[in-house]
Amino acid sequence: GPCRMTAPAVAQVAAKLKHRPVHVVAASIDRDEAALDEYARDELPGAPAIAWLGPEGMSTLGFDSVPTFVVVDGSGRIRGLRRGGGWSPDALEAWLSKLLAEPSK
Repeated sequence: GPCRMTAPAVAQVAAKLKHRPVHVVAASIDRDEAALDEYARDELPGAPAIAWLGPEGMSTLGFDSVPTFVVVDGSGRIRGLRRGGGWSPDALEAWLSKLLAEPSK
């Protein structure tokens, strides 16, 4: 539900940022990996890579809501974390661009 509503915005932003020093990877906790692959192929052409974590993924990562957006820098540090959907492509791009402009600590 919420992830599928947000997925097109993520795909749009990933395409816009493909020439910047950022890699977008979606992580899925869907129960059915084959259904996820079919959805991505049919509904999100050109979308970022999707890592299937399975239903245990949320507890493994310590997340409590979907979708959750995490920005990790090249050193493995979490630079940004936002929970919840309803992102427009412009809002998501603005948040990511702000994080990319900040110096790494």
